[in-house]
Parts: sequence; C-alpha cells; structure tokens
Amino acid sequence: MVVGMVMALGWPALAAAQSEFAELLSPQVGRFEPRIELRGALLDEAGEGVDETREDEAMLSLRIPLTNDERSSWAATARVMRVGTSGDLALAESGQAVPSSLWDVSAGVLFRQRLGERRGWGGNLAVGSASDEPFDSVHELELRANAYYMIPSGETNAWLFLATYSNTREFLRNVPLPSVAYLYSPSRTFTALLGVPLWIDWRPNDRFSLQASYFPVRTVNVRGTMRVTKGARVFAGLESRYQGFLPAGREDRDDRLFVFDRRLQAGLSYGSPRAFLVELAAGWAFEREVFLGTKWDDDADRVDLESTPFVSFRVIAKL
Repeated sequence: MVVGMVMALGWPALAAAQSEFAELLSPQVGRFEPRIELRGALLDEAGEGVDETREDEAMLSLRIPLTNDERSSWAATARVMRVGTSGDLALAESGQAVPSSLWDVSAGVLFRQRLGERRGWGGNLAVGSASDEPFDSVHELELRANAYYMIPSGETNAWLFLATYSNTREFLRNVPLPSVAYLYSPSRTFTALLGVPLWIDWRPNDRFSLQASYFPVRTVNVRGTMRVTKGARVFAGLESRYQGFLPAGREDRDDRLFVFDRRLQAGLSYGSPRAFLVELAAGWAFEREVFLGTKWDDDADRVDLESTPFVSFRVIAKL
C-alpha cells in the first residue's frame, strides 16, 4: 500500500512509459479506480532564423475499470496528446519543416494481481500512433508495454523486477529492457526506489514533501511541495519533458522526431489527487530542441528553440 501511494503521487511528471509504471503500482493494490486527467500548456518560442511562434500542448487521458476484486484488477486506458506550433520551423540540416501538429493517440489495458503483502505482479499494453498523421500507415504505429514483479524484503522493503518495451523510446527502441530496483522504506517519512528507474520521496512532516526521479537517458524531475491550507499546496521544481514521434512519409523508417525541453516551474494546487485536483503553474522552459534522428543524442538535424516563459494547468478527477 505504501509503495503504491508514494509512486502514484510522486511520478505525475514522467513520460508515458514511466507514468504507466506508476498506474500499475497506484493505491489500493488489486483495484483500479476510474480516473480522468486533462493537461495543457502554452509557451512563447523562437527558433534560429525563424519568426517568433507559439507552442501549445494538450493531453487528455482516461482510465476505466473493467473488473475489480480483492486480488486482481483489469482496466482500460486511453490517451490523446497534441503538441502544436503556430509558426514556421524547419530542421537545420535537411530543411524539413517541423509539423505544426504532432499527435499521440493510444488505447490499452492494465492488469494487476496481488499475491500477498508487498508481493504481486502486473503489466500494461498500449497501442496507438505518435505522428503528425496518426494511423497513416503501419510505420506510424506506436507500441508500449511494461511489466513488474514485486517480492517482499524484510518487514517494509521489496524487490521490483521490471521490464519495458517501446518503439518510440529515446534509446534502444524495439528492445525489451529488463531492470531491477529495490524499494527501501525505513519509515513513513522516507521511501526510495533504488535502481532503474530511480525515485525518492521524503516527507519530514505533514506540511512538506520532496520527490526526485530519474529515468534514462535525460529524464530528471525534482519537486518540492508545501501545504498552506487543508486543501491548498504550493510547489516548485524541475521537470524534463521528452516525446518521440514517427512522422508520416519519412525516408528512413528508423528516424523519429524528438521533442525535448526542461522546465523550472512553480505553482499552486488545490484538492486531492485521490479525488479531485486542480493545478496551475508557470515557469521557464529551456534546453528546448526538436530533432530528427534514431536515438536521443543523434541530433545533427535539428532546430533549437530559445528559452521562454510558459503557463500550464492540470485537472485530475477520480470517480
């Protein structure tokens, strides 16, 4: 129960593959709850040699329980995400235009089986299309899969054996990657997942919390939160954002269009992530780039975007 609550609350900013791990390990192990999430962001931007443009982001995700009992649970999931730009952006080497709209549309299933205290297994599968022209052909299809097996270690700790697959991952695409992590929870105020992924949650009192996480290769997130009233909290942190897309009609089928940035942000949230939560934030986006390549550091053909302020919102509702 402790690991599920901590991971679900501490992983909201991670990319799709990591957030799906969080859903697998969310509260009430063995039971999924209906959930809807809406996100949006607006950024000013400029690229080298182009007129000033704007970037906007929007995402809607759903989770619908299918079956629930004390030991196992199935749920259906769906997600629609759009990244758009209003100006003319072109990659430096090829001169290829960056699509004004990039979409990620997917649907899938989650499964979780509880075998005992801190013992269980589960997985998810999501199929969709991440492209400027979703489902244009089989070459724009996206497949993501995750699996875990948890066994207890001592009175409060556990081992997690993990596996992940994605054909849009920023490295080793189309390769199933296993990993091992150790869940270390010596007290109610500190929990850490040591391994890949790396994740730390520290709650020294009932007003303050700090979460930090890392997922290869460049995804680093840090967030501190302080409760100011019963339902209101202020937060600040650093968030890495990465998306991979499969542009329609690309000459090299191994190429993907990478969109990456980092964001320093601060904001206010009201409500509870266990019921209804509204979050507003503003900050500074930097290290922004869009490039075409086969992996995360293959960025010769790219356009660099200037650092810029942004505003964002997030709404979560559980029914």
